Amino acid sequence: MKTRFLLIVSFLFLSMSVTFFILGQDILALKHSSEVAMNTIETLQQENEEIQHTLVDLEKEKADLITEMEKLTKEKAELEDKVNDLSSQKTETADVQKKTNAEKQTEADKKSKKIAYLTFDDGPSKNTEKILGILREKNVKATFFVNGYPSKKDLYKQIVNDGHTLGNHTYSHNYSKVYSSVDEFFKDMNKLNDFLEEVTGVRPSIVRFPGGSNNTISHQYGGTKIMNKIVSKVVESGYQYFDWNVSSRDAEKRTQDKNVIIHSVLEGAKYKNKAVILLHDLDPKTTTVEALPEIIDELTKQGFVFDALDENSYAPHFL
Repeated sequence: MKTRFLLIVSFLFLSMSVTFFILGQDILALKHSSEVAMNTIETLQQENEEIQHTLVDLEKEKADLITEMEKLTKEKAELEDKVNDLSSQKTETADVQKKTNAEKQTEADKKSKKIAYLTFDDGPSKNTEKILGILREKNVKATFFVNGYPSKKDLYKQIVNDGHTLGNHTYSHNYSKVYSSVDEFFKDMNKLNDFLEEVTGVRPSIVRFPGGSNNTISHQYGGTKIMNKIVSKVVESGYQYFDWNVSSRDAEKRTQDKNVIIHSVLEGAKYKNKAVILLHDLDPKTTTVEALPEIIDELTKQGFVFDALDENSYAPHFL
């Protein structure tokens, strides 16, 4: 009986030893698996950091490319100015040769005439009323590329009554909407023309695209060719569109420094015979209003006269 008991105890002890051994192996295996998992996590974290650094580098490259593209766009506009001036000179020279001395002098005067076109985008607003007062005081005509604001009907009427030009800048100025397709752009543009005709009796024949004809934001909504398609359709429909060859830079900040605006306009116009000047008259653009009298006075000193745009005016095109 005692021997049997000892055998049972020995068997139990052996079984427990085997069990503990197996458990020990499992624990070691789990520990190893945990270490592998930790190593994997560390590797993934390192790879994620590398990806984040790569994304930062790509964003910097993108910003550099955008800056370079803006520089090239400006250079293109300046070259177009020179080409247009040369082309105009060539055509007019042939006509002048057929005229009398008095007529030749008249044509020469027209050719050398420096014209500044003040253009205001995104209004009307409370600043538009102040701008109209300055223009009235200076006896200057300008162009307002407006959006649709039913509460501002009196300002649209005042623009027309003061002898300025109304231009279409789309009703909504909503990039995601107007640049989603050619049809959506025309729906929005026609909505504004209908509204302006009802309010003022004037249906604009000139257009300025939000962001300009070469803007790239539109690519997000209508693809990389959307502006080419819209521009072609606008021209085909009998409208003239206007970009600009002088920027006031008042769109670079919510409220730009007054002196930056003045300097940008005067330097941009200095060597041009025809200056289409981009300004804005949204509510925050108080410094644009403040800069306007000095801009007019200094451009006058440079020999410019002022005029409002129409479909036959000199028209800078980015596309």
